[in-house]
Amino acid sequence: MENTNKNTQNLSFFDRILNIYPHERSRVMICWTVRFIYRMAFILAWTMILSIFTARFHADKLPFLFVTHALLFILGSLVHMHLIQKYRNDKLIISIVVSAVFALIFALILLPYSFNLYLLLLLFVESFLIIQLTVFFDTFTERFFTPLESQRTFPLVESADTIAGIMSGLIFIYFSVIMPITYFAWILIGLLCALIPLVIHFKSFTKSVPGIKLLHIENPNKKTFTNNIKNKVRLFNQHSFAKNLMFIILFQYAFLIFVEYIYTGAVVNFSSHKELLPEATIGMENAFAHTFGLLQLVFSCVTLLMQMFIGSRLISWLGIIGSMVLYPVVMLMSMVGLVLRFEFFTIALTKINSEITSVLSRNSYQASYYAFREEESEEFRQFIDGMMRPLGTMCGAILLICVQLFVSEKFSNLTITSVMLSLMVIDLVIVISSHKIYTKNSISALLSNDEEIDERIKFVEILTQKGHSDIAQVFLKCLTDSDNPPLLKIKILHAIAKIKYFDAIPEVIAFLSHPQKEMRLAAIEVIRNFQKLEYFDKNEFSKIKIFETLKSMFWREGTEEIRLKILDIISKLGGQDSIKFILEILQNEKGAVLAEAVRSLRHFHDISLCEILEDYLSSEDPRLVLSAIISLSQFPKYKSLIKKTIVSTLKSDKEIFRAAAAYAIGEIREIDFKDKLKSLFEREEDEWVKANIAVSMLKLRDDSKIQYLMEILKDHKHVFSHKLIYLINEIPKDYRIELDKFIYGAALHKIYTIFKRVSGLKISNMSHEDLKELRYCYYLLNSTSDVLQIDAILNKITKITNV
Repeated sequence: MENTNKNTQNLSFFDRILNIYPHERSRVMICWTVRFIYRMAFILAWTMILSIFTARFHADKLPFLFVTHALLFILGSLVHMHLIQKYRNDKLIISIVVSAVFALIFALILLPYSFNLYLLLLLFVESFLIIQLTVFFDTFTERFFTPLESQRTFPLVESADTIAGIMSGLIFIYFSVIMPITYFAWILIGLLCALIPLVIHFKSFTKSVPGIKLLHIENPNKKTFTNNIKNKVRLFNQHSFAKNLMFIILFQYAFLIFVEYIYTGAVVNFSSHKELLPEATIGMENAFAHTFGLLQLVFSCVTLLMQMFIGSRLISWLGIIGSMVLYPVVMLMSMVGLVLRFEFFTIALTKINSEITSVLSRNSYQASYYAFREEESEEFRQFIDGMMRPLGTMCGAILLICVQLFVSEKFSNLTITSVMLSLMVIDLVIVISSHKIYTKNSISALLSNDEEIDERIKFVEILTQKGHSDIAQVFLKCLTDSDNPPLLKIKILHAIAKIKYFDAIPEVIAFLSHPQKEMRLAAIEVIRNFQKLEYFDKNEFSKIKIFETLKSMFWREGTEEIRLKILDIISKLGGQDSIKFILEILQNEKGAVLAEAVRSLRHFHDISLCEILEDYLSSEDPRLVLSAIISLSQFPKYKSLIKKTIVSTLKSDKEIFRAAAAYAIGEIREIDFKDKLKSLFEREEDEWVKANIAVSMLKLRDDSKIQYLMEILKDHKHVFSHKLIYLINEIPKDYRIELDKFIYGAALHKIYTIFKRVSGLKISNMSHEDLKELRYCYYLLNSTSDVLQIDAILNKITKITNV
């Protein structure tokens, strides 16, 4: 499924900075807001627990806290893995939030009677309930974006974690001097309550362009708890990449426990001289919380700068696995510092390095789940995040306890550093070995005829990402396999253009004679992309081959749209052969093709052309007049003649001539006519003339008539809707940014409306009218794969009706 074609030239300054596209903003915003709130709740709860525990029991006992945390985490994961098979995610999330709120209120009630019971309930809320939200929301976020979108959007969504850290740090810095840390539970309650309305709103969102497979009925059969565990074991045995992910998470979280332990101990020692400070008068836990908050603020600010401006670019540049390698590499470098000097500065540096690189690693880890089928992805995530993550925490805590029991204090720091070093070396080896497996699994799924077409299309996107080797040959194999469906081949053709695989030109040329129109169009788009990259300017043999092929194709092609695209490519190739070809068209063609040939002469800056063009200014066909005006506009000496012709044509009694003149103004960017167009729009009664005026105003950087264009575009039955789409597609993208936003929003709204109206129906059971409207919406969004799928269903319905 292809999203609306956009490029960085279309983006506002804000979008360029954040490295996202306008149509992704709403999804990024809702994901970011939800993640910010629940992450802030988690940071507050965990910092409260650390501060209270270290103040009451000292930092040496932290491993026992980590073990208890891990046990509650595992228990919570087992319960929620069972419940998720029976209830919807949004209901479970709301249940978790409500349970956490009541548990916190109960803890505050018990606080005057038992401080330890308060701490235990707080740990239960954090480890058994709140932390489970991570798995749920990560699954939601994955479904919001396509694999290629995830490389850019995930780092931005993950920045919510960092900003949550900044806000949490500010809260601890400010409030730790005015109230006991135990009362921070009220802030926690407020944050959790704010999640409920967001979750209700959250579930109504989905990927940028919802695919028609969303209309399929879900399997109503529920799995038992035992079958659920057996199924996960079976899945892991089938997927070696999932096994590697499992061990990567295990070793990284074991390592993180060591980082947390030495960091907390360093903070406790650093804060030990603060007994006389205001926050310490309330309690040492407040002094610890103040220091934790201050350092959290510093770490998060540094992380945010990296995350916002280079995070997504690094992932796009390095690829998914390449970005995952960064974490163990950077942490191994940090270990060198700890070996040389085990002190507060090197420990703090290790912590900040861990915070920064774990962001990139986590983004890549989340994006790697696209390598599995959607239903398998959720199963793996539940097990890895719900079981292996706390198991890693427990393993790290047990190793710490062993160090405390069996290693003397003199060598404990060196032993801890050695264990951390070993964990990261093992982790690095596993991550590196995962690279080939990740690519191999994706290739295998792409080549498998047993996979559903949607899954195979998804793997094309995955393999288009950076970091995969020898992918071009795989694409060519799929492209030349006669058993592969056209949808997949169209997606592969787009991928070939994206990875700039110029050696595929012979195979692309072969598709120019394909019987299916959409295949020929896709092949032509690849050639146009290569042309924009100036490949044919540097490779004469390919240029000649393309010219001869397109020329031959032009004369036998029956689809006008394709003929016009061929003519556009040939005119831009330049040279004597192109000129002869265009002159031949001028002599033999008529209608739209002849008009396009006249207009294509604008690519040849030769004054001798004017003799040919002048004859068309007096033509009875307004399209020829329009094309002649456009081609002559490059010569200053014809400026007055062009203006005179436009003015006289605008006064014509024939609507088609007025429409052509209005359109010509936009094509030649004649700014002097801007005010005249506005007044003409108000006086004009013909809809098509007004539409052409509005389009020309867009080209003159005036978007005041966008709403008029939208009224036509929103109605798939409107007599001018399809013609208007053609005009709009000719507008340079940087002139129609606002219009694209409106089109995108209106089309998506209509799709969701249709989905809601036919909820529960299979696509094949939808009415003919709903299918046609749905097809039109996907056509607006340039979602070729969905358009073709609906076309197949419509053709099937037509055949059944005719029988």
